[in-house]
Amino acid sequence: MHYVTADLHGNGLLWRKIKEKLNEEDALYFLGDAIDRGPDGLYIMLDMLNDPRVTYIKGNHEQFAIDFLRATKDVELLNDVSYNTMTLWSENGGTQTINDIWSDLTKEEAWQLYLCLKNLPEKLEVTVNGTTFLLSHAGYNPKYLARDLATDK
Repeated sequence: MHYVTADLHGNGLLWRKIKEKLNEEDALYFLGDAIDRGPDGLYIMLDMLNDPRVTYIKGNHEQFAIDFLRATKDVELLNDVSYNTMTLWSENGGTQTINDIWSDLTKEEAWQLYLCLKNLPEKLEVTVNGTTFLLSHAGYNPKYLARDLATDK
């Protein structure tokens, strides 16, 4: 079976319920925003990235994490991260995830997470039972589908 969902935003209880429904042969297409707002975002994101049944497509909150992780690579104190990077993400519900990354991951683990997240696709074409679907987190209007989707964010 194929499933599609998005926007768990740190709701670990919901993620655990979804996982309980999945069989070994099932495929879950996750359309981004596992993190932020709720308390379990980092756990959900890491769990999804390591689950072979999950195809993870980047959402805007994953992009916040990418920007943050890139900015923290060579800093020792959270205060040394750019004000704009921190403020934008915090204002969009990222405070819990920021704190979890900073306190729960080593510098090497955080950098590995960055490398993994930056390589997530922003969109994906999937064919199921002969029908092709364009999957993305948000922002696609049918009148623009003729544009070059390979370069369009």
